[in-house]
Amino acid sequence: MQDFVDLGTADFRAMESADGLADYVFWGADAAKLAGEMGAPELGEGHYGWLDVAVDDIGAKAGPLQALAVERSLQVGMDYRPHCNLNRLNAQIRASQDHTGELRLPAGRVVGCQNRWGDGLFGAARDVDADGRVVRVRMELGTEKRQATMRQVRIRRQGAILTKAILDGEPIRFAERLDPSSAPEDSGWFFSAGVETPEFMADSSNLPVEAVGVLLRDHPGLEAIIDAPVGTLFRHEGEEFVVDG
Repeated sequence: MQDFVDLGTADFRAMESADGLADYVFWGADAAKLAGEMGAPELGEGHYGWLDVAVDDIGAKAGPLQALAVERSLQVGMDYRPHCNLNRLNAQIRASQDHTGELRLPAGRVVGCQNRWGDGLFGAARDVDADGRVVRVRMELGTEKRQATMRQVRIRRQGAILTKAILDGEPIRFAERLDPSSAPEDSGWFFSAGVETPEFMADSSNLPVEAVGVLLRDHPGLEAIIDAPVGTLFRHEGEEFVVDG
């Protein structure tokens, strides 16, 4: 039995497309109707979306779709799937009867499996025999620390509403965690620059949806508050976000 692989040396890339392409898939009770409105092809087994799209072009399709789902509180699940090792592994897991997958990378073997806790980062330990061979793998699930980590992972994959003023170069000055809609991809976060007028805010095209993970990359100061509870309002002050009021 092979030993654990260092994912760094194994060239394992998660959420980083190897060929510059990605898939965007959605499903759920309202998916068929939403697909009809957005012109999204049917992918089989109740799934809709777009395959093999340039990563830079995904937002043009996903943004309006996510905004409409949030606006109407539609029952749809959504998944952004860049062509990376992680999603190659996930494709095998979804197709496997025992919900497992395996990749052979230059440095060794990477395996994955489903669990009932959902997406997350879980602590793992290995037990070895007298010859140093792996005989058992144990995973830590459900501790408070682990659940907090899982919330962070889930939020990063969800969407947040921001104003077009921010996309046009204004900084994020206010961050509010609203009550999320029923759509599982809605984080409840709303980010504004504080310069928007009522007329500007009344135009839904000025309120695009962006993946929280992308926003954290472009605005690292949000990292400290991203798991804040619903109802919290922050303002940017100095180098950090502080609770407003």
